[in-house]
Amino acid sequence: MKASSKMLLGSLALIMVFVGLVVGDTFVTRYQAAAFLNDVRALRPGKSSFEDLVRLRHNYERFSSVDDLACNPKLCRVYFNFDNRWLYRLRVLPASGFGGGITVRDSLVDEVNLGLSTSSGYSAQVVDTSAPAAKAYTVSRRESTPGGTLIALKVHLTPAASDNLRQTAYSFNLACLTEWGGCKDARAMFSRGVNWQNLRP
Repeated sequence: MKASSKMLLGSLALIMVFVGLVVGDTFVTRYQAAAFLNDVRALRPGKSSFEDLVRLRHNYERFSSVDDLACNPKLCRVYFNFDNRWLYRLRVLPASGFGGGITVRDSLVDEVNLGLSTSSGYSAQVVDTSAPAAKAYTVSRRESTPGGTLIALKVHLTPAASDNLRQTAYSFNLACLTEWGGCKDARAMFSRGVNWQNLRP
């Protein structure tokens, strides 16, 4: 075998290894995002503590950042981000990311704000707050045309929301991080079959 052929095969092997590592890293990120999401479902604004947020950040430190150095029980906001940046940089998939911020005020979790979004403008979001409200939830949406593709979908939960409603609202479809072509409708960013116009409170 000629030296040039060996070099070519060696280069191809290195490329394959690199691509394999990138794909593997993205699936690990997706797995970590799913574990994070499962842990976040256990949080309750107005009840969960500053210590709960500290533990969450410790468990997912690689994917977290703090608003500033003054994070303490009085006020702390921690951000989490899980994305497919490497597959996007290789132009294998559109850019997609899952994450958001969790805020503590006066030693208690005050708000959980999570979302899934793509570089093409589609987004799904859940805002879970401790502020009392008459309704258990509200849903806002933005369509491309009446009855058309759903560009954005936002669910706002209040303390009146049941555990079942929270499970439904937090049912992000994290396959969007690795799905070929990405998710191209906000409805696809949540579990399939959910009627967002008629949720049980």
